[in-house]
Amino acid sequence: MGWFDPIRSRDEKFDKKVILNVSKMQLEKDLNKITKKIDKTTKELREMCPFATTKKRLVAKSSKLDAECWERDEIKRRLQIIEEWEI
Repeated sequence: MGWFDPIRSRDEKFDKKVILNVSKMQLEKDLNKITKKIDKTTKELREMCPFATTKKRLVAKSSKLDAECWERDEIKRRLQIIEEWEI
């Protein structure tokens, strides 16, 4: 085992904080992108006429919206974990 180096341990804490901040910023960007996608898909789904479009297209759009919402929830969960780690 090596001896304790307080400067190195401080640097490691700094590195972890930098990594957490960078990943948090990236996740926030991803959250903004996915939120825009969800808004766009919701708008398209609302504008679709249920009588003029096939069920297959409606199901495809709604499943796409569901997948995007799941991705948004995952990003929010990861952000919450990062915020807990920052404390």
